[in-house]
Amino acid sequence: MIAKLLSVPSHERRTVASLFMYSALLATSYTCASTASDSLFLSRVGGDDLATLFLASGVATILVTSLWFLLVRRVSLAASLRPSAAGLAVLTLLAWWFVPSFHSSVRVLGAIYLLTQVRGCVNAINVVSAMNELLGRRSSRHAWAVVGLGLPIAGIITGAVIGLEANIIQVRDWLLVAAILDIVICFTAPTEKLVLSPSTESMKNTVEVEMPVALSKKWVVKNPNHFRIWIAILVAAQVVVLTVVTFDWKIAVSEYYEASEQGAVRYFGIFYCCVGFASLIVQAMFTGKILTHHGVRIPLMLMPLTFLVMSFLLAVGPGALGAFVIASLAKSMDFWRRSVHDTALNVLYTALRLKRRRGMIFVNGAVVKPLAEIGTAVYLVTGTIYSSNLFMVVAASCWSIAVIAVLKQVRAETVSPAERLKMMELLVSEEEA
Repeated sequence: MIAKLLSVPSHERRTVASLFMYSALLATSYTCASTASDSLFLSRVGGDDLATLFLASGVATILVTSLWFLLVRRVSLAASLRPSAAGLAVLTLLAWWFVPSFHSSVRVLGAIYLLTQVRGCVNAINVVSAMNELLGRRSSRHAWAVVGLGLPIAGIITGAVIGLEANIIQVRDWLLVAAILDIVICFTAPTEKLVLSPSTESMKNTVEVEMPVALSKKWVVKNPNHFRIWIAILVAAQVVVLTVVTFDWKIAVSEYYEASEQGAVRYFGIFYCCVGFASLIVQAMFTGKILTHHGVRIPLMLMPLTFLVMSFLLAVGPGALGAFVIASLAKSMDFWRRSVHDTALNVLYTALRLKRRRGMIFVNGAVVKPLAEIGTAVYLVTGTIYSSNLFMVVAASCWSIAVIAVLKQVRAETVSPAERLKMMELLVSEEEA
């Protein structure tokens, strides 16, 4: 129904619905696990060891995701989605079981936090890979937008439930909920590619009637090697900025709520609900239109410029309450990243052929991202809050430069209906191969 209302072509709806459900379940399980792990660690241990935990998180993420990358290269996408969910379910159940026995253990609570970070990285790789391989370049832009709705909808519902039930459900029990959702994902993970009508006449009708914008333009890369390098720099700079923002945000939450475990849970729940609601509105009403009519320049440039301004404000030193407000506002930019920025970046990935695209996604997710997190964490461990904010100014500037460089590497060319038909046939044969 949602796909129909948002102008998704009829032949895409089954695949889109499957991906929508998959992304929603992943987002829900991650929100539950993240809320529990953050609240348990910050309320029982505090923020003094948070920078060290960020460093350990980067190391653990790069080890796990690198191993995951090597395994996935040898199997199909369908064969990798379900085992990852099963593994996370088992580990999360163990975490839920051990929490009561190690109430204030830095090692156990830190391990649970690390598991959540690894979960987020693996889930991100799986979602982007599933969208690229099951939708690919032959789908409409509206299909990408609808699949992206799964994340904010899950954030709204999960955040609202967590916020309302903070005084009823124990914090650790959200880990149990996350594990149950992982088990559900094991049985519902998408495996079916977008199916097109085999007849030439049907394909002509599809291109001209149901998919007026999907292939009306094609992305052309000037230099694939330079394109991949600048995309990697963009991802690294983005990770640095977001890591510093997340660090400042969690420190501010820890100081504001001190040792109030339930207060932190309620705040996280309400925060995720509000960010999810904003993401939903933008995703449903603007993402498809922006990508269709204005391209990817605005979606990619807005975030680094916004963070550049906020990093200057944080570097000024606004005080404890001011830092809490600004850090919360900066973290709330997740709504734009999820609804528009990441969708635009995923669309740019389609400028490359499938094999190169798959490799670039995994390298950025399993190598570039964790290495950037490790480097940022090392700086946070050795530096101060003031120096970290200045560091974020530099990183946000590099992010802006990388976006400009990436946009210079690609151009959108308008194609005729006949060329669209030929492109469709080539894409079908390429992705089926």
